[in-house]
Amino acid sequence: MQFRYRRLPHLYVVGEPLFVTFRLHGSLPPGRQFPGRLSSGREFVCMDRLLDAQSVGPSFLCMPAIARVVVAAIEKGAFHQ
Repeated sequence: MQFRYRRLPHLYVVGEPLFVTFRLHGSLPPGRQFPGRLSSGREFVCMDRLLDAQSVGPSFLCMPAIARVVVAAIEKGAFHQ
């Protein structure tokens, strides 16, 4: 088991599921600010809501065909041993 702390804590356990978050480059608005100092959980929720509300920038993952390709790649990696 490994524990690392960057901006948020990261715990890696061999043989256990891993939660991965990714986004498209340019999907966050420039100059974004969060109110005061937030806990890592609240910061995650705030960032997630900000990404969901975006109406500018790349939106390729909203296209069903592209979303299916990404899901297939993730599922292939999940079952590749």
